[in-house]
Amino acid sequence: MSGLSVPGIGSGLDINSLVERLMTVERQPLTALATKKGMIESKISALGQIRSSLDALKTAAQRMTTQDKLLTLKTTVADTSIATVSTSNSATPASFSLEVEQLASAQKLSSPEFASASSSLGNAAGSVTIEFGTYSAGVYTLNPDRAAFTVNVEAAKMTPEGIRDAINQANKEVSASLVNSGTGVMLVLTNAKTGANQHMRLSVSDPDGNNTDNAGLSQLAYNPAASVGNGKNMSERVAAQDARVKIDGISITSRTNTLDQSIAGLTISLLKTNDDSPTTMTTTRDDSQVKTAVNSFITAYNNLNKLVRDLTKYDATKREAAILNGESTVRNVLSQVRGLLSRQYGSTNLPTLSELGITTQSDGSIRLDATKFDSTFSSKRDAVVALFTQSTGGTEGDGFAGTVEDLITSLTDNNGLLDARTDGLNASLKNLNSKEDQMEARLSQIEQRYRTQFVTLDRNLNSLQSLSAYLQQQLASIPKPYA
Repeated sequence: MSGLSVPGIGSGLDINSLVERLMTVERQPLTALATKKGMIESKISALGQIRSSLDALKTAAQRMTTQDKLLTLKTTVADTSIATVSTSNSATPASFSLEVEQLASAQKLSSPEFASASSSLGNAAGSVTIEFGTYSAGVYTLNPDRAAFTVNVEAAKMTPEGIRDAINQANKEVSASLVNSGTGVMLVLTNAKTGANQHMRLSVSDPDGNNTDNAGLSQLAYNPAASVGNGKNMSERVAAQDARVKIDGISITSRTNTLDQSIAGLTISLLKTNDDSPTTMTTTRDDSQVKTAVNSFITAYNNLNKLVRDLTKYDATKREAAILNGESTVRNVLSQVRGLLSRQYGSTNLPTLSELGITTQSDGSIRLDATKFDSTFSSKRDAVVALFTQSTGGTEGDGFAGTVEDLITSLTDNNGLLDARTDGLNASLKNLNSKEDQMEARLSQIEQRYRTQFVTLDRNLNSLQSLSAYLQQQLASIPKPYA
């Protein structure tokens, strides 16, 4: 009698391999559960794609819900070097002459020449105060809307470069720079703000005790009402002035080179003067935007149609169903949106989209007959606009575009059709997760039971092997009767 000789521990029984094979069978229901979970998660993801596609369609529709959105305006300037104009829908189609007599400018002052950037302007600390205001007919009037500021300069920095740094660090919309003329260095101050009420006035606290003479720190004093060498020691390189224009011969002044209140709906940015040679600004409706908006809507709709078809199709040849095949919710969503294409909107002069050249194809997509659209828009412009923007009763915002927007909102909001289906799928997923946890716990117990049983079997087999060996030994020791 030969003993058992399976490789392994104890009796040679390979417990781990046996348990793994048995657990592979036991885990088959868990694998099926994971497959179900994966399908539900894929469905939730696919519904998310449809929601995103609906949102894109809603955005395209929103561009056409009212006349102000659909009929944009544009303004052209005959001489584009004179000005540029941006137009809002509050503007009115019209034509204006524009004559720019003077551009607004920011004041720029320069100091007398210094030997170098490190030339000393005093042997002790000092300060420079800059005020802003209007200077006219020898009278300086402070600007109540812009506060003065003072920069303190310590003794070691009483130089052109030290004062430059102090002014720039103050960050008060006045910049300081040094300009080398070739024979010396000048400190140049530039106001960031334009307009006649932005004249700068500089007063100093000079450590030499004289704050207005043409020596030391007082060389930076600038009072436009004073005399040169006695408080008016810097030079004006660029004057602070308002812009002056004429629109249709009407004189207008502006603190800046941007006119945003002169003509309702227009923002005019002045570029250069054209005194005595006016140019023309013309505001017109940009009807090309209507066709652009329609094409954007068609693209968004066709993207939704293709996405739904791809996610719900069944390939008979491969016998493969797409992830949302059989989902009535998805078919219902597309059906509701598609149903809006044939309804009547706007005036009876043009009640449907098909009369505008927008027709449905065999695959559910829609296309635009550009020739028919252009012809219809040319002859029935107001009716075309009304179709997109008004109900048959003439209510603004309740035309085709507004109806599409409202429908999609109802389909995608928290209580909508898509949300309800997604909630149902999430509930199923939660239930499967719970079952998975229970199944994992049960499989853990089953595996432990298998291991306990095989360990017991291993011990019993080991005992039998030992008994077999003993019996073989005893039998071998019995004398043979016919030896």
